[in-house]
Amino acid sequence: MAWMRFNSNTHIRSAGMQVSFDVLYPEHGVGAKGGRTLYLLHDYGENRAEWLLQGSLPEFVEKYALTVVLPEGLNSFYVNLPSARFFSDYLCDDLPAYLEGILPLSSQREDRFIAGIGMGGYGAFRQVLNRPEVFGGGASFSGILDIRGFYGEQASLPCGKQGTTIPAGHLFGTWQELEENGNDLFLAARRLAGEKEGVAFPRLLQVCPDTDPRLEDNRRFHEEASGLGIPVAYEETGKSSRRDYLYDCLEKCIRFWQA
Repeated sequence: MAWMRFNSNTHIRSAGMQVSFDVLYPEHGVGAKGGRTLYLLHDYGENRAEWLLQGSLPEFVEKYALTVVLPEGLNSFYVNLPSARFFSDYLCDDLPAYLEGILPLSSQREDRFIAGIGMGGYGAFRQVLNRPEVFGGGASFSGILDIRGFYGEQASLPCGKQGTTIPAGHLFGTWQELEENGNDLFLAARRLAGEKEGVAFPRLLQVCPDTDPRLEDNRRFHEEASGLGIPVAYEETGKSSRRDYLYDCLEKCIRFWQA
């Protein structure tokens, strides 16, 4: 198995800070026309190594001749934070432009796909629903998709240091701001369905274990998006180890993307 990995600490304007990311690139390249890129987002409380440690990524990079990008999202939920750290803009604008400037990667929306687990599943759907011109599709694995329900349950969130929390409003905005800032995925889906002009709907994939505490939220989002005419493939899975679950999700994601 042959593949190349490199990481970078690059100052990204939109993120307002040094941002780290890993890139896994097929050793023999992706062809003259440019290759497809899969952006994989990690969960809350984790980091980008989550996928490297448990997802068997090198196998997929070589098997499908694609480039995989692992952005460091901290605990940002991949939104534009009120603190002027704009993680959504970073994912949708600066990072693709940077990578496509240094690697022979396609800049076509259908050749970009974004996926994630937990917080990363929310982040993937947030970008796809709000910026459908950037990504051709997205996948959520055990995603936190009902941010208002999550907001109500988690008035404050642990932020890494023992006993330290951050108010949820510092991430998502006030309840009033959720009406406009794109962080409520149900509203974002309705807005996309009502305002779509000139851009095809992105294709969405949801995978959620039938024992997951967010199962009902995932079912409700699937019902909502499907009712709006947004194409969503939905699957509930049985119990498995986290490593096996991530492997299976990656396989499902790539096959869905390539179909």
